[in-house]
Amino acid sequence: MTERAAPYYCPYCGDEDLRPSEEGHGAWECGACNRAFRLAFLGLLAAGLRRTPEHRTEPDHTHREAPR
Repeated sequence: MTERAAPYYCPYCGDEDLRPSEEGHGAWECGACNRAFRLAFLGLLAAGLRRTPEHRTEPDHTHREAPR
């Protein structure tokens, strides 16, 4: 079994001063913002990730207001 990957950045402040916590598997502590958090894999999505036009991330410029 291989070792699990460690987080590179704190999800709260973005700092790299992270260390494993004594709280158990997947628990980490940030020395910069003094927060503790836990990382866990929840599972795979049944249908996977689908990119549809309804869920676009870029702005939609097709609908513009008429000039006044």
